[in-house]
Amino acid sequence: MEEKANQISERLLDYGVEIVKLSIKLGKTAAGRHIANQLLSAGTSQNS
Repeated sequence: MEEKANQISERLLDYGVEIVKLSIKLGKTAAGRHIANQLLSAGTSQNS
C-alpha cells in the first residue's frame, strides 16, 4: 500500500510540474495571466 501511495505522490508532483510549465508558456497578456493564475490555483491545490 505504501508503494502505491508513493506512486500517486510522484504522479501528482509530476502533474504539478507540468501545470507550472504550461502556465509559463501562456501569453503575457491579461487573459494569459488570468488563465495561468487559475490553472496554477486549481492544478496545484492540495486537498486532503
